[in-house]
Amino acid sequence: MTEAISISGLTHRFGSRVILNDINFELKAGEIIGLFGRNGTGKSTLLNILYGSLKIQHGIIKINGDEQNKIFRSEGIYRMEKHKIGSLSMGEKKYLQFLMTVHLPQKFVLLDEPFAMIDPLYRDIIKDKIVELSATKGFILTDHYYRDVFDVANKRFLIKEAALKQITSITDLKNEGYISGA
Repeated sequence: MTEAISISGLTHRFGSRVILNDINFELKAGEIIGLFGRNGTGKSTLLNILYGSLKIQHGIIKINGDEQNKIFRSEGIYRMEKHKIGSLSMGEKKYLQFLMTVHLPQKFVLLDEPFAMIDPLYRDIIKDKIVELSATKGFILTDHYYRDVFDVANKRFLIKEAALKQITSITDLKNEGYISGA
């Protein structure tokens, strides 16, 4: 059985404002989805629905596979283990959070702005880890550092005007008005 998150007909409103309108896609283990959109277009809303912290108003989300609650430590955390979390820099805290999240046994990882406030060295490590783990896990990434997302994503979408549009190049982001230059 192929493990996948399948989303069909997902629609979400805040009052009369439609944030997501009939969103449909599938994420299989081994795929990395890059999700783009300006602030307020529904990226975090979509992730919050998938996290389970926001109730589905309309549509269906199916998740196949086992769910487990065991967290284990990965390599890379050892550099921080002699420090109290409160003494770590913001970038180190985000990197620690990233490592703990991606090493959960779930087959799908949802990352909201994994490259924000991260040291360039950690950015490369994070990208490498996402690509490595994508052999057995599916990822959804959303980040305004669009080049970092493009580096690792093998499927890319833009949320614009409450709809999901497939993106194949950075030029598409420019043509859709998400960025001003490529």
